Amino acid sequence: MGSATRSDVLRAKYDLTAAQEALLSAQTQHAAAALSLGRLIGEDGPVDAQPLELQDVSTFALTDEALTDEITAQAPSIQAAEADLRAAEASVKVARSSYLPTVRLSGGYDWFNDEPAFNGGRTSWSVRLGLSYPIFDGFVREERVVSARTQASVAQATLSDTRRALRSSVGTSLNQLKLASNRIALATESVAVAQEDLKVQQERYKLGATTIIELLTSQENLVTAEINLVASRFDYRIARAELEALAGRPL
Repeated sequence: MGSATRSDVLRAKYDLTAAQEALLSAQTQHAAAALSLGRLIGEDGPVDAQPLELQDVSTFALTDEALTDEITAQAPSIQAAEADLRAAEASVKVARSSYLPTVRLSGGYDWFNDEPAFNGGRTSWSVRLGLSYPIFDGFVREERVVSARTQASVAQATLSDTRRALRSSVGTSLNQLKLASNRIALATESVAVAQEDLKVQQERYKLGATTIIELLTSQENLVTAEINLVASRFDYRIARAELEALAGRPL
């Protein structure tokens, strides 16, 4: 078996105690997060996250440029800005309609009798056609038209800025996805290397060719590599969720 000093044993016990304390803290945080997730989705009890998918990274059927164009065309923020622009343009048409003359057509049916009786009498029809056009209304019409045109210009500028901002956000999310994908590949390789190194150190420790410190160092390296892999997977899913939030639908 491998050799170890009294100091090595004490350090190992200290590390074990610290690890147990960290485990208890993580379990408490996990329980609190499960309860918060259950409340968020309307469940009475705790809810755990979905199990890890077999495939860490999934590719899109479209290219980055095509995906950006599709999201820009169908995103909820773009649709809302386009609706505001259509409403503003309709307000301009309504304001301009005040310059049109007003035509009124009315008709009536009359009955009258010179005698105090309900029978007999005479009837007549009447049709009236009127045309009115306000010559001056204190520049109220002009003010309405200018205000409506201003709102339409603002809505158009908002739509253009929303499109530019969305394309920028989509590009950033795609870059984050690529970065997270590369990190997942590197972290997966690091885990494999750390696992192999740990196997070697365990065999050497059994043969007495290394110390407990070297073995613990290999174990720590493996744990660090696994943590980095989990963090990379988490970053990838966050970036993908942000991209889907911009698109307003699953991708």
